[in-house]
Amino acid sequence: MPGLPETITCRPEDGLLIHSVGACRDRQETEVILSLLQGEVDWSYLLQIANHHGVTPLLYKRLNTTCADAIPEPVLNQLRDYFRDNAVRNLFLTHELLRLLQLLAAHEIPAVPFKGPVLAAVYYGDVALRAFEDLDILIRKQDVPSARRVLLSEHYRPQFELNDQQEATYLKSHHALSFNHVESSVMVDLHWAITPARLPLAPDPESLWEGLEPVSILGREVQTFSPEDLLLILCVHGTKHRWGFLEWICDVAHLIDCQHGMDWDRVLTRASAHGSERMLLLGLFLASELLGAMPPKEISKKLQARGDLKALADRVYSALFRNPDIPPRRFDGYTFYMRAMDRFRDRLRFCCLQLTPTPLEWALLPLPTYLSPLYYLLRPIRLLGKYALRLGRRFSVRQTPNQ
Repeated sequence: MPGLPETITCRPEDGLLIHSVGACRDRQETEVILSLLQGEVDWSYLLQIANHHGVTPLLYKRLNTTCADAIPEPVLNQLRDYFRDNAVRNLFLTHELLRLLQLLAAHEIPAVPFKGPVLAAVYYGDVALRAFEDLDILIRKQDVPSARRVLLSEHYRPQFELNDQQEATYLKSHHALSFNHVESSVMVDLHWAITPARLPLAPDPESLWEGLEPVSILGREVQTFSPEDLLLILCVHGTKHRWGFLEWICDVAHLIDCQHGMDWDRVLTRASAHGSERMLLLGLFLASELLGAMPPKEISKKLQARGDLKALADRVYSALFRNPDIPPRRFDGYTFYMRAMDRFRDRLRFCCLQLTPTPLEWALLPLPTYLSPLYYLLRPIRLLGKYALRLGRRFSVRQTPNQ
């Protein structure tokens, strides 16, 4: 039976949400949902956290299918309205994705969509069942300038305006650039890698290109990552962000349950080679324990034998259901991510990465090219000032009641 461990304190609404969006669909699970509905439910809070975690479509489908009569009519109507609005938005985004892929192909730029509409259509079975806000597309690094021109011609604007020197630096140290459409506000993340160059914990881009598989989205065939590669990508991404949203765990659970022919040896081998085995296993552990996903028995045994996974999972659970209005502390994410790494050299790379200049430093202090090394001094100064200001504010808030 999925759900939070007894050692983790949460509200009944949190438990209701978990059981409603989990992978388990048996009669016993339905009885648990009905039992939770017998108590007093703070519907406002439930809708708030469902929206925060990006799982409102799943919540609506489960409640509407299994126990619509037990839901207050205004609440069910609100869920239904959200579901319809999300479906319309997702269809628009999916059509825009297909249009952009066709446009890039016309300019002889190979492009691979992943996450977003691909996840929803292939692993959820319906583009309406997953909330997403942006479109992720992988291209080759040498095609970035051409793809950038294509997006600019379609009224997309980059998040950062970079000169030639800055763009060359950005391409080496980063892995994606965001674009926003000036009218529709559609956001496109143009990737040339899955993780930054100094943190190669996901499959390298060239190996991803070699393992592409065809899938159908709204009746059109596109090439995307194999389930094995996608699973590793999702687990690295989720761990990097401390599994801060329930939808990321749902992605892993749905992928596991859809792929009975998964080549698990290949997944484990690639994860080990890239130093991300603990991240992979953590994602599987969360999907299994929290949402009832069912990996093969040999994988389940491996998960239960790893005490380090439970320690990391407890930190995830504690953060998942904190007050969503209170942002997590940035350093908590850093320390969590480092503990989830397999190798010391990757932890060292991660620390070094934090000192790499970004467009924020370039915008703060424009410098001529020959003075660009000074950005490596500016970044730690900016970060120290930023966190010193945050600490000062927290200290001031704590001291105010005693004054």
